[in-house]
Amino acid sequence: MPCYAATQAELAAGATPANTTYPPGDIRRYGADPSGSADSTASIQSALNVDQAVYIPAGQYRITAALTNSFSKRRIYGDGPSLSVLRPVGPINTLVNTAALSCVVMENFGIAGDTATLDGITQLPNVPLYESRFENIDVWVGGRALPVRPDFAAKAAPVGAACPCERECTKAPDSNI
Repeated sequence: MPCYAATQAELAAGATPANTTYPPGDIRRYGADPSGSADSTASIQSALNVDQAVYIPAGQYRITAALTNSFSKRRIYGDGPSLSVLRPVGPINTLVNTAALSCVVMENFGIAGDTATLDGITQLPNVPLYESRFENIDVWVGGRALPVRPDFAAKAAPVGAACPCERECTKAPDSNI
């Protein structure tokens, strides 16, 4: 089995790998439980605290507090919306963007909450999110899947238009985007 040493980005973020047989960015590296039995919130947040792509492999990941993303030019991806599933428990927003972000790619995962779950993917008030893509994501929550701010439509690119950072948004799966 391979062994991946801690990266400079992990050290800078204070993220300690729990299982170095998984590559950087794989949430299991930080201790996430794909069976859904254990709370994976802290493990997934550790992966999100590092400036890197974040991979959610197939599994059912129990979440008990909001997960936050504060990095632009980041890819958060899984193996498919019915395979890689975040399972929020209780009245929480599942994934919250907390900084002005651009060129964020979220794709191929699901969020399956309950009637108490608030929003699936959201951002803090007055925090812009632009030039980003959300593809092949299924969201089942009591609140909103992806709340759209009133000014969103005015800033949206025309249908079929390329993302201005398309070159970076289509990097290889193991890169940041």
